Amino acid sequence: MLGNIFPGYAIAYVVAALLSFITAAVVWRRHGNPGNVSFSLIMISLCIWSFASVFEAGTPLLEEKIFWSKCQYIGIAALPVFWLQFAAEYTRQKPISRQIHQLILVIPVITLFMAFTNEHHYLLWSEITLLPGPWHIAKYAHGPWFFVHITYTYSLLLIGTIWLVKAFSKFPFSKRHQVYIIFFGLIFGWTANILYVTGLFPIEGLDITPLSFTLIAFIISWNIFQFRLFDIVPIARNMVLDNMADGVIVLDPNDVVIDINPSAQAMIMRSGERKLLGLTLWEALGKYADLFAAYKGESDFSTEVKISEDPPQFLGFNVSTIRDSQKQNAGRVVVIFDITQRKLIENDEADQRRLAEALASTASVINSSLELDEVLAKILENVDKVVPSETANIALVDINRVAHFVKIKGYEKYGTEKIVPTIECRVDEIPNLKRMAETGRASLNPNTEIDPDWDGTIKGSQWIKSYMGAPIISKGNLLGFISLDAPTPNYFKDEYLPRLEAFANQAAVAIQNAQYYQEISESAREMQILYEMGLAVTSGLGLDNTISTLFKQLKSVVPVDLFYLAMLDEKQEYASFIIFQKDGTRLDFNPLSMKERPSLTRYVIEKGRTLYMPDANADDAEFPEKDAVKIPGHDERSVLGIPLILRDQVVGALFLQADQPEAYTQDQIRLIETVANQASIAIENSQLFEKVQHMAITDSLTGVFNRHYFFAYGENEIARAQRYGCDLSMIMFDIDHFKLVNDRFGHPVGDQTLVMVTQACLAVLRKVDVLCRFGGEEFAVLLPETALAEALIAAERIKGAIAEKRLRTEKGEVQVTVSVGVAELTNIKATLREMIEQSDKALYNAKSAGRNCVRAYKP
Repeated sequence: MLGNIFPGYAIAYVVAALLSFITAAVVWRRHGNPGNVSFSLIMISLCIWSFASVFEAGTPLLEEKIFWSKCQYIGIAALPVFWLQFAAEYTRQKPISRQIHQLILVIPVITLFMAFTNEHHYLLWSEITLLPGPWHIAKYAHGPWFFVHITYTYSLLLIGTIWLVKAFSKFPFSKRHQVYIIFFGLIFGWTANILYVTGLFPIEGLDITPLSFTLIAFIISWNIFQFRLFDIVPIARNMVLDNMADGVIVLDPNDVVIDINPSAQAMIMRSGERKLLGLTLWEALGKYADLFAAYKGESDFSTEVKISEDPPQFLGFNVSTIRDSQKQNAGRVVVIFDITQRKLIENDEADQRRLAEALASTASVINSSLELDEVLAKILENVDKVVPSETANIALVDINRVAHFVKIKGYEKYGTEKIVPTIECRVDEIPNLKRMAETGRASLNPNTEIDPDWDGTIKGSQWIKSYMGAPIISKGNLLGFISLDAPTPNYFKDEYLPRLEAFANQAAVAIQNAQYYQEISESAREMQILYEMGLAVTSGLGLDNTISTLFKQLKSVVPVDLFYLAMLDEKQEYASFIIFQKDGTRLDFNPLSMKERPSLTRYVIEKGRTLYMPDANADDAEFPEKDAVKIPGHDERSVLGIPLILRDQVVGALFLQADQPEAYTQDQIRLIETVANQASIAIENSQLFEKVQHMAITDSLTGVFNRHYFFAYGENEIARAQRYGCDLSMIMFDIDHFKLVNDRFGHPVGDQTLVMVTQACLAVLRKVDVLCRFGGEEFAVLLPETALAEALIAAERIKGAIAEKRLRTEKGEVQVTVSVGVAELTNIKATLREMIEQSDKALYNAKSAGRNCVRAYKP
């Protein structure tokens, strides 16, 4: 009976309606994915269209067919709108505004109105006739509005399809067959509708568009259930790659650029240059290609290049080959990262190291030779290591303030090597020399051509376009100048000024030493002592060692019952002390305020001159005894205080005290002043050396020891433990899923997380335990005098302390855990590397056990 009413092809409408409804329900359950809601509404539109088509096909009455045809238009009018919305959401187009969305709905709403009121105007269907035959097919002659509707519908469908084609092209190759199947179904549906609209379908009046929905719904359902279509996000590449700070270039096997993210485009291009897609890598690199000439034949390589001088810019390149499942070359990926900050820091550290070495080298010569010519030559040689220049010279000033060029370097290039030594300049007649003499500070003339104070009349100086100089001053007396020249403007940088001043101070010491040598040449013994003492002081590698040596040398030539050195902090608010008694015992003494109360130290520093009190207890003593801060158990009579001056700034004071009054002669005071002058430089060199040494063994981010120090210290500890039969354990741990922290929160937060982990670890370790950053997010701890059981307890403390820490950021709270491996020294012939391997294996076991746990090494 049902077959007599409903034709056989209506079964296809039923299947299409059911599949569309099921697909809509399944996709709706995953509404968190982009486009799922819109796609569900598309399926509901298809379901309404197919469902109404069932009854339109089944009724033999024309009036009922017209009614169900009108119902079909509920789905027909809504479908293109939902299709465009789905395409926009799924491909993450710019969101459609409410106003535009309302405009898009105008034509579908009018179409729906036209369908339900057609009998009053016949604009949608101009004529409807029932064709003879067993299938009761109605023929709909289309009115003018139908063609407005069909043009509008095809336009929306086409726009959405274009968006999807572009997005699906980003799918992995293995997923693209799903896309091809879907588009085959869409093309089939479009073809069916076009055949109906144009009247080209063989069966007159039969609309096979809903029939095509059976195939379309089946294809989409199959993709959803079999291939998890809506679990694929087609723009993951855009979200990740386009927003990466690092540059990424993808090459095909012929090194042709097939993809590039904006960061890479910005790093290797300048405005106005053409796009890079389609070029070879070497063409894309353009003017930078020569920097990679040595790597042109290599498939995988890493390198660092400097691509800009002003401002300086450094890039790191990492090129890796991509291989397919057959191990064949499928292309290459080039990752570019900006390493400018790191390189600038490294270069600055190298500059500071070179400066320290150059100053130490000069100081060594100063104190190993009183031959002024030799010392000045060494100063020019070392200046060139830290301040680049074309030529350099040292001029000494006589009592008439006339400068004589006594040491020159590099003038052969300009043919003036014989002219410069003959030049004599009156300091007060040369503006830049006069200015340096008056201010006592270094001077920079970036461009002599536009400097009104530059005297270009001096013979042999016409080629000089950039000048830098520093006065050589000792105790307020102008001794000479160090000058550097260059043939190009803006050659020198402001940061070079303090470096040149440092060498000027050393030159002052050298000149002063030579003058002292001439003045007291008859006292060979004292000069020999001065030489030996200066050499001993400046050869110390650490501050404590330098000051201890200074004390011992002074005690060998003058009476010393109490020796102390006061050093000002950076703000010059407090002075810290290193104090030795006559027998060499070192005394502890708290820092002293330079503002709250008077003291002998404060007095000498503020006066900036030598203070000698033959009897500190005398009524006419320069500094009142009642204001003196006494060292418990000491009441010395003779007091000698000498300010330590560096670059015309008092940085501390040196004090010698003796039990008996009038303990020091004027010659001894002059000798000690010379030593104090040298000690200022020696102490600064020692502090600078200690800073460099500290930087060499510590991690700059976390402040704990680095890998280099860990190996050096670890070898010594293993040797000690094996020699004396002591326990020794090692802990290695790294942060679980640390890459996710960097990916989600960014590398700056990742750095803060490493610091947080370090602080948590230090809080639970003993002072004798040595923590180091072994590499990346991996840390190592060496525990002397510790057996395995105790080391496991320490490891649990570390793990717990880190797990409790929280780091609050703008993107949320960061909490991390660590996996920990523990190993014990059990073999008397074991090496440090073996212990590292053992603890690393234990760490791997902790990772395998689920992370956030502790595991001991088991052979």
